[in-house]
Amino acid sequence: MWKFFNKDIPIMSANTFTCEICKKSMHKYKCPKCLLKYCSVSCFKSHKESGCIPQNVKQDQTEDGPTSSSDFLAKQETHCIEETFDTEDYVPSGMLGKLGESEELKMVLQNHNLREVILHIDHAQKPDIAIAKAMQEPIFTEFADHCLAIVEPGNNILKSVRLDVTDSD
Repeated sequence: MWKFFNKDIPIMSANTFTCEICKKSMHKYKCPKCLLKYCSVSCFKSHKESGCIPQNVKQDQTEDGPTSSSDFLAKQETHCIEETFDTEDYVPSGMLGKLGESEELKMVLQNHNLREVILHIDHAQKPDIAIAKAMQEPIFTEFADHCLAIVEPGNNILKSVRLDVTDSD
C-alpha cells in the first residue's frame, strides 16, 4: 500500500479546480496563451472575446509597463526558435505517445496520492520547484522512473523492476 509522507505538498482545495470564467464548474482545460483555467467551449469563447493576454506579456506589463507588439513578436520568435533545438530533456512526440499506451503506467496512475502530486505540479505557479519537492516522494520517483524507462528504453533505469499496485502490504 502506498503512503504519502511529504507534508509540503498541500491538499488541493475545491477552489483550485474551479473554472475561472463561470466559477461554477470544475475546470478541465487551460488557455495555451495565458494559462487561464476554463471548463467548456462557451467559457473559452467568452474568454477569447474578453481579450486573452499571453502569460509572458502579463509579466512584462507588470514589470516594465506596456510592451509594444514588435517587442512581443520578437520575444515570441526567439521563444519559438529555442523550442526547435533538441535538448537533453527533449522527448519526441512519438515517444510521448508510448506513455499513453503503457498498461503498467495506467495502473500506477490509479494511485490517488500520485494523482494528487501530479495535480499539484500541474497547478503550481513554479512547476520546477513542485517537481523537485515531488521527487522526494517515493511514489512519484517510481512514476518518473517508469516514464523514463518508456521514453528512453536504452537507458532503462528500472531494468526489470515492476510496480505492483494491487499489493496491499
